[in-house]
Amino acid sequence: MALTQERYNRLRGDSPTGSIAAAECETIGGEYVYIRGTALMAVALDHLGALRSIVCDAHILPTFAHYTLLRGAYEPALVARWALGGTSGDRLASGFALMFSEFSERRKLERLNGDTSLADRRLADLLDLAQGHGLTTLDKNAKRVLTKPLPSTTELSGVFLEGTTGATEEWLYRLLSGYSHGKEWAVALGMATTDGGLSRGAEGVVTANGEWALAILMLVTHHLEAALDTIEPLRSQ
Repeated sequence: MALTQERYNRLRGDSPTGSIAAAECETIGGEYVYIRGTALMAVALDHLGALRSIVCDAHILPTFAHYTLLRGAYEPALVARWALGGTSGDRLASGFALMFSEFSERRKLERLNGDTSLADRRLADLLDLAQGHGLTTLDKNAKRVLTKPLPSTTELSGVFLEGTTGATEEWLYRLLSGYSHGKEWAVALGMATTDGGLSRGAEGVVTANGEWALAILMLVTHHLEAALDTIEPLRSQ
């Protein structure tokens, strides 16, 4: 994790003049994907740092609480990898998708105050900008939408197919989400007897909790490294 943090620290500051990243940041959507992508990596690393402090420094392994920290690391790491990947056009579309998601969630908050007029204008202006780049279309109700919306985390968890022995990434994420929400089925499954591995349903000793946590931790690190592998060459001159 320390090496991943060091790689991230080198991303601070504006993209070097003449780099691909600097050119892509000339557009609002392009700039936002870098701003939000690196911010998401920072969130993931902060959660991993907290987990490390608990486990390595305080020598405490919580029964369930570490899954909340792992979820707080997994989700932004996964979205960052998705957003920064692909071509220049893909990143531009991802930037608008991230902004639209942020504005939509902000609208839900403003709705509680009884006035969404500003939020509605904000979303309409964003769609106008996206349309200027050819990144909007009409849905079945003739409503203007983005051609590339932000997928849900559950959907994204199946995109990269980073399977581990006996368990797919999406399966692990559903378990992680269930643990984080204190769902009975997840807690019961996590404490069930297994063969000591990740093969579901087998009988044996109770070891699932720690091994699943380790599998998810490895996935978080892998997604962060993949995002860094993408962005580093784009920032080089």
